[in-house]
Amino acid sequence: MRKVDLFILLLLGATPLLIVANIALAQNYSASLIENTEGIGISNSIASLLIAEDGWSVDSFRQACHSSAILVIVTSLLTLILIIFRFITSNNSDKK
Repeated sequence: MRKVDLFILLLLGATPLLIVANIALAQNYSASLIENTEGIGISNSIASLLIAEDGWSVDSFRQACHSSAILVIVTSLLTLILIIFRFITSNNSDKK
């Protein structure tokens, strides 16, 4: 198995986990936008693992959500590019 194949498998395994983390952070950010008398807090357990306990603010929750979304997009695009690269290189080696 080539290094490209192992990296593709790693990315294919990591991408769903990143998507779940992004959904949790987005849900936490949207919950922080709702006015309440108790203040701001973490709304799910996944977000509590990803966000440090100091300096909670709506802006820090938004930043975490946006950073996570960018990471999901980059990882997905990289996976797609590597799969296309692997497909092209495997077809070229089959023709020789």
